[in-house]
Amino acid sequence: MADRRGADARRSLKRRQDGPRPPRRLPSGTVTSRRLILVVTLLFITGLAALTVLDMIRNGLNALSIVSFVILLFFWVAIGGALRATDRR
Repeated sequence: MADRRGADARRSLKRRQDGPRPPRRLPSGTVTSRRLILVVTLLFITGLAALTVLDMIRNGLNALSIVSFVILLFFWVAIGGALRATDRR
């Protein structure tokens, strides 16, 4: 029993000396929750843009339509960029 505890302690010490392990890479075809949230969010924003275009077709181009497109473009870039960025720890 004492030999086992000593071996565990040596392995633990060696792991600490080696430093933290690099993050594990997922296979390229794996769908992560982050990627799923990204796709759903960007599809939602695209749907809102389509509704804005339909409103412009029915009611014509006005200031609110332009403001709506600017806000949707901001959401697309900001949310898309935040969800695509890697975790830097």
